[in-house]
Order: sequence, then structure tokens, then C-alpha cells
Amino acid sequence: MRKVCGNGIDVQYGKHLSRIEFGEDEQGVTARFADGTWASGTLVVGADGARSRVREVAMGSAEKAATRPFPIWHLNLTKDLSHEERLAMIKEKAAGLAEPARSSFMWIPEGTQVHKADISYWITEPWDNYQGRLTLTGDAAHPMPPYRGQGLNHCIADISSLMGQIKQAVQGEGTWKSALSSIRTRKSLSRVGPRR
Repeated sequence: MRKVCGNGIDVQYGKHLSRIEFGEDEQGVTARFADGTWASGTLVVGADGARSRVREVAMGSAEKAATRPFPIWHLNLTKDLSHEERLAMIKEKAAGLAEPARSSFMWIPEGTQVHKADISYWITEPWDNYQGRLTLTGDAAHPMPPYRGQGLNHCIADISSLMGQIKQAVQGEGTWKSALSSIRTRKSLSRVGPRR
């Protein structure tokens, strides 16, 4: 998947964002990385996952951008238990599930390493798009537990919307600021739901 998605693009893995600098003239942006490298462009797209460093910049603080634990029974796996104890707990909980979920858990082979669950979420709020030079997408914009492909589906929808807005801005049919404000507003409302 990485090879297909990165075709013709200089994708660099293992980068850790240290800061983002915005030009004084409300144009241009530079991302600076922990290894001393940097990249400049028109727009920073935060697609860096549920614990997004870009979201911290967009929200103005790490605290406002922080995820919260997701309260489901998987949280019991965060206890200091052995892999065997965790597997036994999963099978105990699964015994009361309907098929095929029950069998999918019950058939996990003994001796399988079961790691701690660290599932979290962040309720989407409007963020600063720095005059149309920063936006969030995918789990950086609306993280959710990794089940049923919702995160991937949202990411695909986000990118489709972003591409449409970028096209309009490039063709002069709107400004970068208005284009990215539109995206930010739609994401916030879609997570909160319709107003009644």
C-alpha cells in the first residue's frame, strides 16, 4: 500500500514534527523536524494520526489537542496482566457474544500475545487554519477507535473534500482561508451532529 500511495512522491517515514513556522505575509509555511530537516510549501495537512502533533499547533496547545481514553471493556486490558491472563479475559467476555464474533475471539490460539489496549478519541472542535495554511484530515481531525474501517472511510472522504477545495483555491474561485475554513466547519458539525 505504501508503495502504491507513494508512487511519484518523495515520502519520508520516521519524521517527527518539532514546529511549524508561518510566513509573516500570510503566505507560505515551513514544517521543521526533530532531525533538523525541514519542508516548505503552501499548506500543511495534518494527517499524522490520533495523537497528531499538527493538531496541537492547530488547537494552540497539547492539552486542547489531547485524546481521551475510550470507555469500552477493552480498557480492562490496560491492567498489569500477563498475556495469558489478558487472553483468558477476552475469551471470558466473548463467551456471551453472538456469532461470528464469539468464535473469532474463542479461536484465538493459546499462547497468543495480547497487548494492552490504548484506545482513545478526540471530539472535533474548530481549529486555527492560519489563514488557509493548515488543515487536519483523517484521525488527526476526528480520531476514532480502529474498528469497522470508519477512520479510513473518513480519511478518504476528507481527502476528496480537501482536493476539491484546493482546486477551487488554485483556480481563484476562493481563497485558501475560506476553502480550509469550510472544511474545518463541516468536520466540526459532522462530529457534533445536526443542531436541533
